Amino acid sequence: MFYKLTYYNKGPLKLTMKQIYRKQKRLFQFLLIILVVLSAGARAENRPVLQIKKFHLNLLHTMKTANNLGLQGRYKNLRELVQEVFDLKGMVKLISGNHWRKAKLIEQKNLVEAFRNYSAANYALRFNSFSGQKFITLSNTLGPSGSRVITTQIVNKRSKPIQIAYVLLETNGVWRVIDIILAGGISELATRRSEYRKILTTGGTKALTIVLNSKTRRLLAAN
Repeated sequence: MFYKLTYYNKGPLKLTMKQIYRKQKRLFQFLLIILVVLSAGARAENRPVLQIKKFHLNLLHTMKTANNLGLQGRYKNLRELVQEVFDLKGMVKLISGNHWRKAKLIEQKNLVEAFRNYSAANYALRFNSFSGQKFITLSNTLGPSGSRVITTQIVNKRSKPIQIAYVLLETNGVWRVIDIILAGGISELATRRSEYRKILTTGGTKALTIVLNSKTRRLLAAN
């Protein structure tokens, strides 16, 4: 098979099969590069979804084994999960604002740990049984500042679906949750910041650490 390129006095110049093969090979290599780039982009977009799916699978497992685990067992499991899935330091920095920058390194560390424990205790108390609930991923969209917004639903036969959107940011190659948007567009971070403003104003990060630790103890003593 030959392809006409241009015309001279002696007639059309034709490509040999070897030349055609080389051109096709270069075209194939170019298309392969494009596919690799697109595939890498798709994988990057899917990583936040996989992080949320991992979180939901662990929540379901905790719910299904809630009675055997008990509150303390659920708390222990979810404490590790919260550490893996949430950008706790980033969340605390946004919640505490200028008070974070004023705090000493050990005070910052203590506040992040207190926030982690309080978050895990809340999840342990809320997700305390299983009655056929399902977590469904609805969408994965681009958010502000390079974030990804993963919109999900908790489906329960006994009540209406509850919509929850997770906002994730990539830090050091890992996607973690930086905020949760509840039904009605209520930001978890904004709510916490408003709730803790007075405590931070009067006593700084030390006072907030004490309050969170106290709340965690009360939650874990609920049963």
